[in-house]
Amino acid sequence: MANRKKFEPGQLVKYKNYDSLGLVLRCDTVADFGVRFVRQKDLYSCGPVSIINALKWAGMPITYKKHFQEIKQKCKTERFWGTYTKYITQTLNSFSSEIKFRNVNLITYKQLKNHL
Repeated sequence: MANRKKFEPGQLVKYKNYDSLGLVLRCDTVADFGVRFVRQKDLYSCGPVSIINALKWAGMPITYKKHFQEIKQKCKTERFWGTYTKYITQTLNSFSSEIKFRNVNLITYKQLKNHL
């Protein structure tokens, strides 16, 4: 990782991935905040990976190696369908009684920014 690019906090990093169907998935991520986030390693586990990253961001001692299979099972991730948002919320809430997660559909950038 000697060539790891440095980003300023809050800087948007834009890149594109192509899945097996040829669809373009545009992903805008906020740069490193001192947390080592994990990447999705297949086409359907974005739910468990986002849970791991959210919990890491919240300061919880979560690792991909130790927790991925447990989280994948808890949120009922399926190879074809992926993960339903209601299971993501339930799984997040099962890890902490101090932090309350809830599902919000179609959130705007302004709403998201106000919650950070």
